[in-house]
Amino acid sequence: MTDRTPPPARPGWIVLGALAGAVLALLVALVADPRAWLLQTEWGQRLVQQVIEAKAPPGQPIARRNDPLPALVLPDPAGRSTALAGLVHGRPAVVNLWATWCGPCRTEMPLLTAFSGDQGTNGVQVVGIAIDAKPTVQVYLQTTPLPYPTLIADPEVVPEATARLGNPAGVLPYTLLVGTDGRIAKQHLGAFTSSRQLSDWARTD
Repeated sequence: MTDRTPPPARPGWIVLGALAGAVLALLVALVADPRAWLLQTEWGQRLVQQVIEAKAPPGQPIARRNDPLPALVLPDPAGRSTALAGLVHGRPAVVNLWATWCGPCRTEMPLLTAFSGDQGTNGVQVVGIAIDAKPTVQVYLQTTPLPYPTLIADPEVVPEATARLGNPAGVLPYTLLVGTDGRIAKQHLGAFTSSRQLSDWARTD
């Protein structure tokens, strides 16, 4: 008589099953609300950044953590050419990429404005880079002025600007934290949702 009793479950299969369940739960959470927690954690930001970088075209220059801030020269709203690296030299800086058509960017701007006002003359400075056409940015800033310096990277003129700053997918808003050494310390894809989140992220100590 043949014994048809199934063999006991192996511990390895149990571990794999638990891992698959965890991955499935993660995917469900992201589909339900992309802001739920992945993009609000530092390791989640690093993971998403790695995925984006892996999909970039071969040979495309992409700034990464610990790299020097790229030597971009961009116009300000008045048309004056400004070196980004020179603008943030000597102080830590939050460099925020945005566009007039980007709803989350506009929602985030009051947080950046308040953060900039709280820093004083020796704190973390804020620099905005509008990924938009210069006339469009000029009109927008007339009705919604920003208290911090703004440069313009028109995609038609400088199509590689977002990639060179570490964002080859062109996700907006996108923010860099630059240290006093001029190197990229952190990257953040997506909007900050609270003043506390922004100030905690921008800490340089």
